[in-house]
Amino acid sequence: MAVNIQEMIERFSDDDKVLFELGDDERKVLRTALKVLEQAMGKGPFICGTGGAKDEMGLPEVLLVCPVMGLDGFASYRKDGDYTAPGW
Repeated sequence: MAVNIQEMIERFSDDDKVLFELGDDERKVLRTALKVLEQAMGKGPFICGTGGAKDEMGLPEVLLVCPVMGLDGFASYRKDGDYTAPGW
């Protein structure tokens, strides 16, 4: 039996009742998982790998990005500076 992942994503994304029954952490995990599935289904680029040394924050030197699921290539993006946060 084939599973329609897009249909599942829409059902969980739009079903407030299901999301209401989950705790905050579970809701965050579910939304993140749905976003990853959506991207993997060809809706946009996704990180398909990392490379190089990691800094003290655990961020890699290089990210490998695939434009859409199903392609056999990727683009590499090199970090150009250390982690910074806005000083609001």
